[in-house]
Amino acid sequence: MVSLDYSLGIQIINFVLLIFILNRLLYKPLLGMIDKRKQTLADSETEIRRLRETVEHQMAAYEAKLHLAKAAAVEEKNEIIRRGAEEARAITDA
Repeated sequence: MVSLDYSLGIQIINFVLLIFILNRLLYKPLLGMIDKRKQTLADSETEIRRLRETVEHQMAAYEAKLHLAKAAAVEEKNEIIRRGAEEARAITDA
């Protein structure tokens, strides 16, 4: 049978003191580190989304410029071919 003497009170005080110390030295700092890491991850995800949007806009602008450059190149090629054909006709007609 368990005897209820002064040692039970000391054990209760020791247990409460241990919980207080562990809470102060281990639990709160650990939660603080976890919260800080969560915030860092959230900030990183936000930055990744922002950079991804920037890259998508830049890619769209690049593709538009590339399309315009290709169209200009085709137009210039056709103009060169047309001038060459005119010069060939002029040479053969002369």
